[in-house]
Amino acid sequence: MCFHKDIMFRQLTQFSKQRILVPVKVRNINTRLSIDINDALWDTGAVQTVISKDIAKCLQLKPTSIGKVDTANGTVRSWTVSCEFELPDGGVFEIENVIVPDNNLKGHVVLGMDIMSFGISQIKTINIDNQKYIELLFEINKMAI
Repeated sequence: MCFHKDIMFRQLTQFSKQRILVPVKVRNINTRLSIDINDALWDTGAVQTVISKDIAKCLQLKPTSIGKVDTANGTVRSWTVSCEFELPDGGVFEIENVIVPDNNLKGHVVLGMDIMSFGISQIKTINIDNQKYIELLFEINKMAI
């Protein structure tokens, strides 16, 4: 067996207040209900992806487990769901343990390392027409037999 890397897609997002924000479509895997979020936050400090209770209810997502999660603001009650995330430049990720905290999020979606571990190989700042952008280059390891 050998492994090789194929470029999966490239994501550009405008640089805003030292945060990396990106549009994303969140989808219920079973019903295919979806919602577009314009300002999902990429958070390299988040182990798992998080969505708000409002998004989970809107998509009719069913809890797969209930527990607690440690956050920067302390421990909160939460539950997990499975859903799909689609980025505008072509990446689609099915995540099984998306956290839905009982407390309110400042935004609706925080994209964590569980999505990034699929293969972000490069993050850099670039300029296009005097505007700063963050470029995320996704590569995925594919196995060849």
